[in-house]
Amino acid sequence: FLEINKTFILKFKQWYQRRVRVKNTDLMMKQSIWTSAISANIAAHYLKDGGLLTLTGAEPCLGGTHFMMGYGLSKAAVHQLTASLAQKGAGLPEGASVQCILPKLLTHP
Repeated sequence: FLEINKTFILKFKQWYQRRVRVKNTDLMMKQSIWTSAISANIAAHYLKDGGLLTLTGAEPCLGGTHFMMGYGLSKAAVHQLTASLAQKGAGLPEGASVQCILPKLLTHP
């Protein structure tokens, strides 16, 4: 009986950790991807010719981030958005530039 309870507890813990990862991924996407996409949309409409749009990525997300998958996924999307916006015809004003800063560690409250 004790062995069954240990197995149940372990399975429950694993299930809960996966559930938390999905929830955290959703939060990270809302905080990183959506804010960057909204900023890009505003820049497309209001940035002056030759202006600069700066987005926030993350240096650890240039490689794998097994220890924070949601964060890595969302920041990698910001890196992709930056690369896409840098191409001609992406919708930014004439002569505008886009850059993505890559801090090594950025803590949130």
